Amino acid sequence: MKIGYTVFNPDPSDLIRLYEEGKCEKVEVVKSNGDRTNEFLSFLKENKGNEIVVTNIEALHISLRAYSQIEALLQLYESQLIFLDKEMESDDKYLSLLSKLAMIEKTIIGSRTREGLRKAQKTGKIVGRPRIEAEKINRIQFLYREQKKTIREIVSICDVSIGTVHKYK
Repeated sequence: MKIGYTVFNPDPSDLIRLYEEGKCEKVEVVKSNGDRTNEFLSFLKENKGNEIVVTNIEALHISLRAYSQIEALLQLYESQLIFLDKEMESDDKYLSLLSKLAMIEKTIIGSRTREGLRKAQKTGKIVGRPRIEAEKINRIQFLYREQKKTIREIVSICDVSIGTVHKYK
């Protein structure tokens, strides 16, 4: 079965295209709660084995990085994602291209982050969690292990963050 997919308040011409050009039997108009990627992944799970039709890449309103996960789930669920507007003839090739672009984007973001951290370190900026004295680490461990204090109590007593207590408990 062909099912159209679009987000809340779509352009009326998109709905017409999904029914007429996409030959969809029904169109799911999703009222987003904010996490559009997970909403679409849930939609895929609920519609296993179906052809999901969208007008274009923008219709999903998700980041490019999500397409590699979507491609894997489509194969797992034996579903297909069809784009009405695409620069290639094959939907599978188009989705594969998007997935590869997503992986490239992830790599670029990671290298930019590492480069920024290196530059910050060279200029003398402290990167990462601030160091704490061995005495404070010992106190955290003593309070947690020996006196059975809660993490929040230790945070208050030692004047450190919850993450610091978790790291050294």
